[in-house]
Amino acid sequence: MTKRERVQAAIEHREPDRVPKGELLISPTLVERVVGVSTGPWEALREFIDRINADLVVVPPEVPSPVASGLQHMGEDLFMDHWGRTFTRWHDCSYYHGEAFKLERGIATLQLPELDDYTTGQVEYFAGNTGLFVFGLVDGGFQLATSLMGFEPFLMACLNNTEKIAALIERLEDFQVEVALKMVKAGAHGIIIADDFAYARNTLVSPQVLQFTLFPALKKAVQALHQAGVPVFLHCDGNITKVLPDLVATGIDGLQCLESAAGMDLQAIKAQWGDKLCLMGNLDISLLEPGADETSLRETVRQAVQAAAPGGGYIFSTSAGLTQDTGWPKLQLAYRLAEELGEYKI
Repeated sequence: MTKRERVQAAIEHREPDRVPKGELLISPTLVERVVGVSTGPWEALREFIDRINADLVVVPPEVPSPVASGLQHMGEDLFMDHWGRTFTRWHDCSYYHGEAFKLERGIATLQLPELDDYTTGQVEYFAGNTGLFVFGLVDGGFQLATSLMGFEPFLMACLNNTEKIAALIERLEDFQVEVALKMVKAGAHGIIIADDFAYARNTLVSPQVLQFTLFPALKKAVQALHQAGVPVFLHCDGNITKVLPDLVATGIDGLQCLESAAGMDLQAIKAQWGDKLCLMGNLDISLLEPGADETSLRETVRQAVQAAAPGGGYIFSTSAGLTQDTGWPKLQLAYRLAEELGEYKI
């Protein structure tokens, strides 16, 4: 069974020859540390994935490089991206500051980027030069709106201007679907929509607000991508247990993250929703840090595979990707164990 066939079988809730494996994100710093800098970034990522014998890759589109904004935040230079958002960088993460869009000015004033500014070279590279299953990655409307408006103004608007927030999220989601369709045309086999609308205990706004503002737009996006012939996964950090029925109703094919540190119980989710959702994630990244306990890592991998693999519908993965602090020996161990424990008896 090829890597693409293995992932596709899992998505379709069929048992492949073994549990497929792969990550939402892989830190470029980690890749450089493990592989070196003798090749280009795409080739280096391919080599890294080969070394852990993963079955898939998740890639975003290429976008215009940020420019200096001439502003500072707490003494740090701010950069501006193609959405007009200002941000600082720390390690491999972006932290947004300020308000690139004000709701009171009207949704019609929102300047969307040019679709032509999004290119798909990385999707084309991995689809054309590897046997990996390629997921295209786009931001979802909720977290995109949050970064454009600012965290507190957005949350207040969710309560006080719910209809306008629903319209804003729909407009953003529609645009992101167009980006995703470009990646599908370039060869992506599936799409992951990354939309963090929860924290460690609950959703950031009530389920009722999400039912009105986000989930209709997400359902519309899923339908459009299904018409293009690809499966759709949702990534969301935090505890989303209360809205799992709503997410299933949107038609998504899979759920990525399943953050164990936030109380997402892989065994319980598999039992209740495993026939409707392909589950990807749940391994706490802290278990892969150099000083983490190896016995705990072994037991956690064993429990995850044992709980989620039966019947297919499971992709071994960390919750949110590999950081620059990931320990290479621990990662190798985790992936080797998942491969040994994840063999199906055909």
